[in-house]
Amino acid sequence: MKQEHSADPSVLYLDADTEITEAIEKLKKASDDEVRVVVPSRSGLLQSSVNVKLLKKAAKDSKKELVLVTNDKITKNLAGASGVAVAS
Repeated sequence: MKQEHSADPSVLYLDADTEITEAIEKLKKASDDEVRVVVPSRSGLLQSSVNVKLLKKAAKDSKKELVLVTNDKITKNLAGASGVAVAS
Protein backbone atom coordinates (compact mmCIF):
# COMPACT_ATOMS: atom_id res chain seq x y z
CA MET A 1 0.00 0.00 0.00
CA LYS A 2 1.55 3.27 -1.08
CA GLN A 3 1.25 6.19 1.30
CA GLU A 4 -0.17 9.39 -0.16
CA HIS A 5 1.86 12.60 -0.15
CA SER A 6 1.50 14.21 3.27
CA ALA A 7 2.55 17.36 5.08
CA ASP A 8 4.73 15.26 7.40
CA PRO A 9 8.34 14.83 6.35
CA SER A 10 9.79 11.51 5.25
CA VAL A 11 12.17 10.04 7.80
CA LEU A 12 15.10 7.94 6.61
CA TYR A 13 16.91 5.86 9.19
CA LEU A 14 20.49 5.11 8.20
CA ASP A 15 22.56 2.26 9.62
CA ALA A 16 26.05 2.84 10.95
CA ASP A 17 27.49 1.12 7.86
CA THR A 18 25.31 2.83 5.22
CA GLU A 19 27.31 4.06 2.22
CA ILE A 20 26.79 7.57 0.81
CA THR A 21 25.47 6.20 -2.49
CA GLU A 22 22.76 4.24 -0.66
CA ALA A 23 21.82 7.29 1.43
CA ILE A 24 21.50 9.41 -1.73
CA GLU A 25 19.28 6.80 -3.42
CA LYS A 26 17.01 6.65 -0.35
CA LEU A 27 16.81 10.45 -0.31
CA LYS A 28 15.88 10.62 -4.00
CA LYS A 29 13.16 7.96 -3.54
CA ALA A 30 11.55 9.74 -0.58
CA SER A 31 8.05 10.88 -1.47
CA ASP A 32 7.90 14.04 0.62
CA ASP A 33 9.39 17.49 0.00
CA GLU A 34 11.08 17.49 3.41
CA VAL A 35 13.32 14.57 4.30
CA ARG A 36 14.76 13.98 7.75
CA VAL A 37 17.82 11.74 7.68
CA VAL A 38 18.54 10.08 11.03
CA VAL A 39 22.27 9.41 11.33
CA PRO A 40 23.53 7.18 14.19
CA SER A 41 26.29 8.77 16.25
CA ARG A 42 28.63 5.85 15.53
CA SER A 43 28.22 6.28 11.77
CA GLY A 44 31.18 7.50 9.74
CA LEU A 45 28.91 8.36 6.80
CA LEU A 46 28.68 12.09 7.45
CA GLN A 47 32.03 12.58 9.16
CA SER A 48 33.29 13.93 5.84
CA SER A 49 32.37 17.34 4.43
CA VAL A 50 32.38 15.79 0.95
CA ASN A 51 29.61 13.33 1.92
CA VAL A 52 27.57 16.09 3.57
CA LYS A 53 27.85 18.19 0.40
CA LEU A 54 26.92 15.20 -1.80
CA LEU A 55 23.78 14.59 0.28
CA LYS A 56 22.92 18.30 0.18
CA LYS A 57 23.34 18.38 -3.62
CA ALA A 58 21.16 15.28 -4.03
CA ALA A 59 18.44 16.95 -1.94
CA LYS A 60 18.67 20.16 -3.97
CA ASP A 61 18.61 18.27 -7.28
CA SER A 62 15.52 16.35 -6.08
CA LYS A 63 13.87 19.59 -4.87
CA LYS A 64 13.76 18.32 -1.29
CA GLU A 65 14.51 20.05 1.99
CA LEU A 66 17.13 18.09 3.93
CA VAL A 67 17.30 17.94 7.72
CA LEU A 68 19.92 15.79 9.44
CA VAL A 69 18.91 14.30 12.77
CA THR A 70 21.94 13.45 14.89
CA ASN A 71 23.65 13.99 18.21
CA ASP A 72 27.12 13.63 16.69
CA LYS A 73 29.10 16.85 17.16
CA ILE A 74 31.29 16.42 14.06
CA THR A 75 28.28 15.80 11.82
CA LYS A 76 26.48 18.80 13.31
CA ASN A 77 29.49 21.04 12.68
CA LEU A 78 30.00 19.82 9.11
CA ALA A 79 26.29 20.18 8.34
CA GLY A 80 26.18 23.68 9.78
CA ALA A 81 29.24 24.71 7.77
CA SER A 82 27.59 23.31 4.62
CA GLY A 83 24.27 25.05 5.26
CA VAL A 84 22.32 21.87 6.04
CA ALA A 85 19.65 22.04 8.76
CA VAL A 86 20.28 19.88 11.82
CA ALA A 87 17.93 18.58 14.51
CA SER A 88 18.89 16.51 17.52
